[in-house]
Amino acid sequence: MAGSLVRFRGNSYSVPVEYAHQDVTVKSYVHKVKICHKDEVIAVHRRCYDKDELILEPLHYLPLLERKPGGLDGAMPFTGWELPECFDTLRRYLEARNGNPSKREYIQILQLLRDYEMSEIRRAVETAFEYNAVNFESIRLSIMSGRDLSFEAVRLSEERLRGLPKVTVRRLTLTAIPN
Repeated sequence: MAGSLVRFRGNSYSVPVEYAHQDVTVKSYVHKVKICHKDEVIAVHRRCYDKDELILEPLHYLPLLERKPGGLDGAMPFTGWELPECFDTLRRYLEARNGNPSKREYIQILQLLRDYEMSEIRRAVETAFEYNAVNFESIRLSIMSGRDLSFEAVRLSEERLRGLPKVTVRRLTLTAIPN
């Protein structure tokens, strides 16, 4: 295995980057290829019968984006990655609001795909726009609220805001303490 690719029957299949340079076992079936590390299935791909093809799963490469966010726009695993339309809207919105630093927040949101289903994240992104709370934490909390029925995200209306306790923060003056 070179990098985070496994070569099998003339083709290269991706594995999560944390398994790069590890011994793996490839199990091939008529329509799929399973790649295992010890007793754990770490990747499943459609089987390719062509030769010299790269079969890449973008989720396998998400951890690399934390260190190299520029890879999102040009790295091979991410070119042609079809995400729901709300992800394009999300990225444009974040970039319009915060410029280039928003790319890191967008990557954080994409990282959620490693732990949650695409449908959950799509719903959370749409909810974030509905509540005008478009950021990583809001999206993550929305996903969690979808899994824990006792948790409810609510829009804070003027009425609810008036019902919150008033907090007064006094200005603190710092003076030098004599020795």
